[in-house]
Amino acid sequence: MYAPEPAPAPAPATKPPNQQRRQLLRAALVHLAVAALCVIATLIYGLFAHDVRSWSMDLSFGFPLLAGCGVFLLLSALSRAGSRRWLDRMAFNLYNSAIATATVAAFLAGIIEIYGTTSAWPPRFYLASAILLALALIKQLAATRRSAQQL
Repeated sequence: MYAPEPAPAPAPATKPPNQQRRQLLRAALVHLAVAALCVIATLIYGLFAHDVRSWSMDLSFGFPLLAGCGVFLLLSALSRAGSRRWLDRMAFNLYNSAIATATVAAFLAGIIEIYGTTSAWPPRFYLASAILLALALIKQLAATRRSAQQL
């Protein structure tokens, strides 16, 4: 009689270390490019705003540079040192969304400052960014705990 082949084993929840390190380096490179675009956009906006400057807009590049590029380069360096704790995909996406939201909030706050008015929107963006960051941390802790229990 014909015996069916056993079902293939499910794919592992984590990627191989080299693939994960490449993903972290790629994310760092993307955040570095976004930081450069923020600097360029700030300089161009400054030309059209008759050299009126805003600290919020001038420092909008800091979120993708420090929280994005810096953190992902650190995680990549730790992965070379043998660390096995990786970012969960949903935590990774939530973290990137938090960085993007904070960057937009800083840029929007700068535009509003240059325009000379006030708005309730930038604090709401910062709050949304903090919530996304908290959700990313909670998801990562849950994934780390789940993977530790499986060992």
